[in-house]
Amino acid sequence: MKSILKTIAAVAAFFMFAFAANAQQMPNPEEAAQRVCNKLASELSLDDSQKEKVTQIYQEHFQEIGKYKTRGANTSEIKESREELHKQMKEVLNDEQFEKYASMEKEREERINQHKEQMKDDMQDATEELEDVDQEEQE
Repeated sequence: MKSILKTIAAVAAFFMFAFAANAQQMPNPEEAAQRVCNKLASELSLDDSQKEKVTQIYQEHFQEIGKYKTRGANTSEIKESREELHKQMKEVLNDEQFEKYASMEKEREERINQHKEQMKDDMQDATEELEDVDQEEQE
């Protein structure tokens, strides 16, 4: 029983440190918007006017997302926010730029989904290991 508690404590500590490290790395909306704008400017060859508009769009988006995170918004609100972001970006970018932007966003979503699946698999593995340890101790 003691080893189960130690294992649970170790897993809990790992996730607490992982979340704390991630929280410390979260930039403010202005920094995040600037970082995204710099990447998009490079990838999409944005002109100065587009850079300014994209930066403003992303600042507003990240501020909104920050509010959602603090109050625990549901996924439909976040999805609506992303849809609004895409609508605004379509107004700023030309057709070729938007096509590339949409492709970049699709790749980003795929990476996020892969990460979520990996985390889910890791949690499942940890749960199974805890169950195995518990069974061994009961025998």
